[in-house]
Amino acid sequence: MMEDFNRKEQADKFRDEDVISIPLRAGKRTYFFDLKKTKSNNHYLVITESHKKFDDSQVKSTFQKQKIFIYKNSILTFAKAFNSIVEYMKENIDLEDEHFEENGVANQQIIMSDEDFLKEINFDESENI
Repeated sequence: MMEDFNRKEQADKFRDEDVISIPLRAGKRTYFFDLKKTKSNNHYLVITESHKKFDDSQVKSTFQKQKIFIYKNSILTFAKAFNSIVEYMKENIDLEDEHFEENGVANQQIIMSDEDFLKEINFDESENI
């Protein structure tokens, strides 16, 4: 038992420190924006997408997570690119989350899978590895 405690204590020594964490719930997904700091005082951003995934029997669920790491020397360039996309979308795309009819019931929206969305935008994963 004491050995397990010492292992945890050792692991904590090397774990990066959380500076700030902001969760964002978006439908069935949750995004986490975590600013972290290494022991040598280098900061980096981790963006995590998390969503529930069920096994084939639909009985047991797990959380599937994907992470993006953005290091301090790239954060301003990343922010500029992201802001450019957001500004384009504000000007050219309706960004309302839900459209409601007069009776307050949400209109039917077409929800597509991640795979279908990636096909729609002609994303080729092999080019981005």
